[in-house]
Amino acid sequence: GIIFVLDSTRPNMAECADLLYDVLLQIQRTRPASVRTKASFRVLICCNKSDMKLAKNEKRIQLQLKTELNRLRGTRGAIESTDNGVSASRSADSNNASVLGKPGVPLDW
Repeated sequence: GIIFVLDSTRPNMAECADLLYDVLLQIQRTRPASVRTKASFRVLICCNKSDMKLAKNEKRIQLQLKTELNRLRGTRGAIESTDNGVSASRSADSNNASVLGKPGVPLDW
């Protein structure tokens, strides 16, 4: 598993989601499809400085991070499927999958 730490007083969700997306996509690409289940890999997201006055709460960070990750899935998937003439119907089980998670299914935790 991995531990992903972000600053809850000034989280840049776009930047955090971009980094987390890259990490999770790399894990997805290197793990065989047969072992890719929801519980097969654990991710702990820690909100540093959550006791500070201006910190965003856990629910807000969770919602914003999930929204950004799903937005990235749409934009990156569309960009990578049109690059170099690659077909948008590329197999989801391919080791070179460019979309995090299952195509057409929103990310959730």
